[in-house]
Amino acid sequence: MLNDLAAAQVAGEPDLIVELIDLYLEDALRRMAAMQAAIAATDKATLNGAAHALRGSSASLGACQMAALCAELEGLDWPDSWPSARALLARLQQAFAHVRQAFTAERQSRM
Repeated sequence: MLNDLAAAQVAGEPDLIVELIDLYLEDALRRMAAMQAAIAATDKATLNGAAHALRGSSASLGACQMAALCAELEGLDWPDSWPSARALLARLQQAFAHVRQAFTAERQSRM
């Protein structure tokens, strides 16, 4: 997916992929922190909003497992789903560790 986005790179400009990776990693951390806080506060609306936003950006950059886990979070059957939400967030954080590793390696290869 990142290679497809690289086609939009303009010669002489900062590397688009590096910028996208940096933005994504920062945003993903912020969204997952918001999800964690929403679960602690049993705030379904905030949880769904953060999961929805992270699902879209993850799908756009090819982080398909993360997008799928976010979709699962969005699709939970409420009101008794907080234990499931906690478990899905833990899986999402594990998936993010792998994505971060892969994206960091890609970023370093472009520097």
